[in-house]
Amino acid sequence: MADAAGPGAPRRRRRASAPDVPLGSLSQPRVAAPGPATCPDCASASLTRLSVTGSGVPAVFLSCHDCERSGWYAADDGRALDRESVLGSGT
Repeated sequence: MADAAGPGAPRRRRRASAPDVPLGSLSQPRVAAPGPATCPDCASASLTRLSVTGSGVPAVFLSCHDCERSGWYAADDGRALDRESVLGSGT
């Protein structure tokens, strides 16, 4: 089979593969995430976590994959917060 770019075209080199780095995700962060370790309603550990620093206090938004509960929690001590205290009253 002939080279598609022609016989005189330079060949591309393969890039060295990047080392495997464990990537975090919304449901499996690389480091311990703030907030409760399990769902306050059903005790499931299958949670999506979003860290947020809005106009209020640093917080984490949790959403449970099993019972679908969601809520805001303080990033430092895990206490429950209302949306206004995290995002401000203008939202």
